[in-house]
Amino acid sequence: MNLATRWIVGLAIAVLALHFVLGIINLGVMNLWLSIDDTKTRATNAIYAGIYFGLPTLLLLLTAPLMLSVARFRG
Repeated sequence: MNLATRWIVGLAIAVLALHFVLGIINLGVMNLWLSIDDTKTRATNAIYAGIYFGLPTLLLLLTAPLMLSVARFRG
């Protein structure tokens, strides 16, 4: 990999790690805030967590080939 590709991959990993940390904080706050609701179950929490972390990860994985092709074209 050339320097531009490594830079893009490194930035993508850093953004994903930041998203993970902020997501954990957000899930904690959401869980505390919604814990008074009787209809909220562990399965609902798992679905919310899957959506919260899964959608951005999927988007990142889908855009990674585009990012790499741009890096190869410009580099």
